[in-house]
Amino acid sequence: MDEGIKDIKMFVISADTKNFETFIPVSDDYEDTHGDILCKGETLADDWSGPLEVEVEEPDGRPVGDCSFMFAGSLVVNESAKSVFQPFLNACDELMPLKNGDADYWLLNVRNIIPAIDKTATEFNDVGLLVRKVFKNDIAVDIFKIEEDNKTYIYCSEAVVKSFDDKGITGLIFEEIPTAK
Repeated sequence: MDEGIKDIKMFVISADTKNFETFIPVSDDYEDTHGDILCKGETLADDWSGPLEVEVEEPDGRPVGDCSFMFAGSLVVNESAKSVFQPFLNACDELMPLKNGDADYWLLNVRNIIPAIDKTATEFNDVGLLVRKVFKNDIAVDIFKIEEDNKTYIYCSEAVVKSFDDKGITGLIFEEIPTAK
């Protein structure tokens, strides 16, 4: 390995929907009061009019985890998960208030979009979609999204995964993404 380049591990964050519930907005007209909440790298703060009411999508007895998803790319966190995430967030990221009955939650809008893909090692199909992604080995941020997957997935460093494991935060699965050597 080159001098000065450390061996890093990066992960994609996924909801553990097999073991934990997910959320949906209570009202179908949420866009009228909160704008587009798909978390594709744009600010939500300009259109946010206070806590958005959410509910469990299809209650079936699974517990509500500390983290969950509402839509692809949007992460819902409770106070415990929020406190673990906050030290890793970038200045441009947003935590937008949500309400589920009396419980407070936040929608994590990751706005830090970085050029993390190693284009020589990543495999694309004939129309340019990702088949197998490989990240660069010099990523210096802890939480981010990428253009190449339409800013859908949230990625994180090993430090984030370790912090979640240490605090026992539930509701997420972390899958390692290869990094270039």
